[in-house]
Formats: sequence, C-alpha cells, structure tokens
Amino acid sequence: MTEENRVSASEVIFHYFKEKIKSGELKPGDPIPSERTLQKQLGVSRFSLREGLARLNAIGAIDTHHGKTTRVSQRVNMDSLKNVFLPLQANLHTQSRSDLYEARVVLEVELAGLAARRRNDEDIAGLKENLREAENSLDYSEQFGALDLDFHERIAVAAKNIFFRQMHAVIRDQLESVMRLHANAKEQRQVILKKHSDLFTAIEAGNAAEARQLARDHLGVFKTHYN
Repeated sequence: MTEENRVSASEVIFHYFKEKIKSGELKPGDPIPSERTLQKQLGVSRFSLREGLARLNAIGAIDTHHGKTTRVSQRVNMDSLKNVFLPLQANLHTQSRSDLYEARVVLEVELAGLAARRRNDEDIAGLKENLREAENSLDYSEQFGALDLDFHERIAVAAKNIFFRQMHAVIRDQLESVMRLHANAKEQRQVILKKHSDLFTAIEAGNAAEARQLARDHLGVFKTHYN
C-alpha cells in the first residue's frame, strides 16, 4: 500500500466510525470490534486502522485502554463529531510548516512535563509497547512513522488534560506528513528512537523538568524539516 493510499485508508476508518456513532448505530459504551476483525471487515492495514482509531480516541469519541476492550465513549459529544477538529489543509506552505514547529514546541514540551507528573501504569505500559514495536520497525519507514506519531499521541493522553489532548488532535494531520519525512532514513529513525527512549525514561521517573527539556531537544533535532 502506498503512503497516499495508507493515509486515505485511515481517513475512511475515521469517517466510517464517526458516522456510525453519529447515527446511533454505535452507542455510548458499545464495544468496538477487535483490530483483527476490523482489518478483515474494512480491508485495511494494521497501521491505517490504528491511525483512524487514534483520531477518534483523540477527540474523545472512543475510549482505548491498554489490554482492555475499546468502547464508544460514555462522554461522546455528537456536536464535536459534526463540527470540531476537521482536517486542516494537508499541503502546508513554508510559513505554515514554521508555524507548526512553533506550535509543537509550545504544546508538546508542556505535554511531556504534565505526562511525567500524571502518567499512570497504563500509560507507561503503552509507551513501553510503542518503543518495542518501534525498535522492531527500524527497517520499515512507514511503520516507524506511524509509531512515531503514536508515541506523541500517547504522551498527550498521559498528560491528562482534555484541552491539550484535543489541541494535539487538531494538528495531527500535519504531524503525520512531517513524521513521514522524519522517518525517511534509517539513521533518522535511530535518532528518533533514542530520543523517544530518553523521553520515556524521564516520564517514567516522574521528572517533569527533564521531560520538558528532552521534548524541546527532540523537536529541535528535526527543525530544518519545517523550513
């Protein structure tokens, strides 16, 4: 599957479930089928499926808990599904990319600090799993890029601030294209994995100051990709 088709598949999954929730076919508290079942039903890759579900999780439409069944959120806001967090224009010009970098620094540095203070066992387990999968995907740019995005989304969840989490969801589409660029070369993927590992260590240890600094340093490594 090409990069373009993979992104299109994740969009299809997002809108498929969004419409089922809006129509009432899937109600608050209803379980979402397993990943394996959804892959067979929708004919999509594991990574496209995860990206689509991650977007729904980010806007609060579904609740995903490590090791448990994913369900439609009891707090799902139908108005937000209709009007909020629509994809921004995919093709960013130079100034927009620069703006995106500045937004990431402001948002993700603070998310890292909050995650270090508020993370729970479930958050730590999810981040560990992400790092294991990323290490096993170092030879595969597409998979690694998806896991890169997933790592940052997990930090947003661990920060336990619904507004910051939703703000992160707003820029998700732009992050996806930038992270694919980050993951182009294996040398870059190795750098990212090391940065993620260091950041995870600080979050696991509850060191908010170090987590913020490491997040800032991590973003700075690839600053030229936003020019």
